[in-house]
Amino acid sequence: MQIRRLFLLTTLFAVAIVCAGTTAMCAEEGANVVSQREIKVLGIGNSFTVNAFAFLGPMGAQSEKCRITLGRAIIGGCSMEKHMRLAKLHDADGEDPEGKPYTLTVSDEEGKETRVKAGLREVLLSDRWDVVTIQQVSAQSPNVETYRPYAKELCDYVKKYAPQAEVVLHQTWAYRVDGDFDKVFPDKPGYGQKEMYRDLDEAYRTIAKELAVRIIPVGAAFQVAREVRPYVPDETVDRSSLVPPALPKQENSLCVGYSWSGTEPRQLRCDSHHAGVRGEYLAACVWFEFLTGLNPYGEGIRVERISDEDAEFLSGIAHEVVAEGRRAIVE
Repeated sequence: MQIRRLFLLTTLFAVAIVCAGTTAMCAEEGANVVSQREIKVLGIGNSFTVNAFAFLGPMGAQSEKCRITLGRAIIGGCSMEKHMRLAKLHDADGEDPEGKPYTLTVSDEEGKETRVKAGLREVLLSDRWDVVTIQQVSAQSPNVETYRPYAKELCDYVKKYAPQAEVVLHQTWAYRVDGDFDKVFPDKPGYGQKEMYRDLDEAYRTIAKELAVRIIPVGAAFQVAREVRPYVPDETVDRSSLVPPALPKQENSLCVGYSWSGTEPRQLRCDSHHAGVRGEYLAACVWFEFLTGLNPYGEGIRVERISDEDAEFLSGIAHEVVAEGRRAIVE
């Protein structure tokens, strides 16, 4: 059986994305030219990487200049430590199912496809990846000590099985201002969005310097966008009195925010962690420009579910962060 393409829990998809011999660069670390007509990217992470990939497919489908193959090695809520621990477990015992949390699609000589469970080693060997990204789980992202030694071990592991690939840090984002900071960070009274961004930004920068790798600055883009057009929690409504489908106002939110559960009894819930449509679009723009050096909106690329006004604004933020090095003001 021959491995054809990678699926994360569900699927791997190849998308066309503009690159045409342009630069892939992170402004804070200087230009690093990538000139090729196809880029294969593997994201090792969790749902935040899924968020970042959400709009890359639709964006790329409109491009004719270059292709990007996106591969996912995803475990929900997974930290760097867990990805590395499971990789070691699989290397020690290839038959232990716990060490095979990812899914590969393989095909036989007749083209019949079968999904099989795989370890990280098989995922890395399943294609010739140009870029492999790693990220920290959001709850641990502000604490640089949680990256050590696992970020380096993951980087070394990637280099062992995909020596041609560039390892890049996918910088995640801080939670929405009305997030559950007290529950996630109970030992940090008064901790909020700005503090979380300040600390995770420092952590990613520190690890990037230690490993001599670049950063895809999604978290930085989120914070700049929030600085320019902030989300303000709706204090005009009594949430306990709301009935479906009514929701509090959530203008400018980059996270999912409030929604109603789909089963009875319907309950109002708030996801202040994961990216909503606007956040997913912004993240995709950052990845797009980081990888290709081109701005998707400037290239005439339009996608569904995002207004033209939001697309222009958010892609502009991505450009300023990736190409010009703009950062939010943090104390």
